[in-house]
Formats: sequence, C-alpha cells, structure tokens
Amino acid sequence: MITFDFDSTLTKPSQDEDGIWWDTLNPNQEMIWRLRNLGEDRSIRIVTSRNQSQLEDVCKFVTKHQLPVSGIHATNGEPKVAILKELGSTLHFDDDSVEIRDIKRDLPSCKCVHIAMPDGTFF
Repeated sequence: MITFDFDSTLTKPSQDEDGIWWDTLNPNQEMIWRLRNLGEDRSIRIVTSRNQSQLEDVCKFVTKHQLPVSGIHATNGEPKVAILKELGSTLHFDDDSVEIRDIKRDLPSCKCVHIAMPDGTFF
C-alpha cells in the first residue's frame, strides 16, 4: 500500500508577498507523475489531515486529474500514522515534518518521502 498526503504534496502551494505558503488546488505535476508511474498493480490511497466535510475538493481533483487511487481518507486533523497502520502503508509521501517524524517513530516499516516546498524549504 502506498499513501500520499494531499495538500502541498499532490497540490502545489503558493507563497504570498509576506512569504507565507498557502494551500491551493494547483496540481504538483511531479508528484502526480510519480503517483501514476508507481504501477497499476499497486494500491494507492490519499490520506489527508482535512476534515471529512472538506473532501469534495479532493474527490474533484482526483477525478479531474484521473489519479489511480483506490481510496481517500480524512484524519480530521489527527495524526496520519494510525490510518497508515490500519492501511498497511509501506511508502508515504508528505510535506509535513511532524507527520514524517511520527510515522518514522510509530511505523518504522513505512518508508517516508518528505516533499519540499517549491522554494526547496521544508514545512
């Protein structure tokens, strides 16, 4: 099982004039390419910190970009590691340093790929 975060991982954030990064629904083409090229025989899911009530945009994005995902899971702001354990994730892509730290600590069998912001910095 391979899992991807949504905001600032499958989407590309935008930086305002104050240097603050904001989530957008602009596609992160590099990550979309990576997701598509993992192979059709693999199960891929999106695991997002969004609330269940905020999944409509995620579903529309998946449909619009024809992403081969078999499910979308919302943590409602809770850490992702519990859902990743339940799913049996062995590879997870995320931009959040805290999520990466928690996954490495609590699910060491899951390899994590830390996604940088467009300017090369990490969140």
